[in-house]
Amino acid sequence: MALSTTFIVFCLLVFSHLNASPSTLQLKDLYTQKYTHIQAQKGKKALVAVFLSVRCPCSASHLSELRSLSKQYTDFTFLGIHSNADESLLEAQHYFKKNPLPFRILRDQSSKAANHFKALKTPHAFVIANDGTLLYRGGITNSSDASRATTHFLNEALTSVRQGKKVLTQHGRTLGCVISR
Repeated sequence: MALSTTFIVFCLLVFSHLNASPSTLQLKDLYTQKYTHIQAQKGKKALVAVFLSVRCPCSASHLSELRSLSKQYTDFTFLGIHSNADESLLEAQHYFKKNPLPFRILRDQSSKAANHFKALKTPHAFVIANDGTLLYRGGITNSSDASRATTHFLNEALTSVRQGKKVLTQHGRTLGCVISR
């Protein structure tokens, strides 16, 4: 699916400053409350930022796939972002301790990151190159239940980036629960 020129220009404007400026977007770590920049770590191929929810069944069904992808693609920086205003910090901390992921979860209390990325639902994934180029945005898979998925958008995008190829599906349909702002 081709991206519109307006969207491409928007993405260049929005994402170009994620890594280019010292004023990069920062969020607090869900547990330590220390600020973390939303950017790929040095030496990594790209950033994978995934918006997650503690109440959304679609988000929950994709946790296993995210665990697997983060272990398979160690050459990428994975970050989870929790933006739902109707889910408390304590609720999120409890949920992600009970359902741990092998990467950091950041708290987006004011939906600053959700608005910045234009994240709509959970899970909503973004793959961003180190130069700020948006490589992929959308669902992790083509199903609201990961066990029923026939297309694994995020896996395909990460494989392409790893191989130095253009991501063929740059936008996958995002299924799940609307991010409460």
